[in-house]
Amino acid sequence: GKPHDPMVALLRARAPDAGIVVGDRPSTDGVLAQRLGLPFALVRTGVTSDGREPMVVEPDEEAPDLETLVARHLDIGV
Repeated sequence: GKPHDPMVALLRARAPDAGIVVGDRPSTDGVLAQRLGLPFALVRTGVTSDGREPMVVEPDEEAPDLETLVARHLDIGV
């Protein structure tokens, strides 16, 4: 599982042109992004919605949910 070596190797092999890691958990998704050398976009759903998840990796950007993040990247209103 993320962010361990086998998952990092698999993602590098299957998605060498990946541009960003999106997730709601800095301790796994953020660390995975860091290990892959990719930006981390934090969506404030799930475990981060209440602010109790520690920020072990600071996100490069944040959004309240995935829909808002995608709309921002596609430059469309939600």
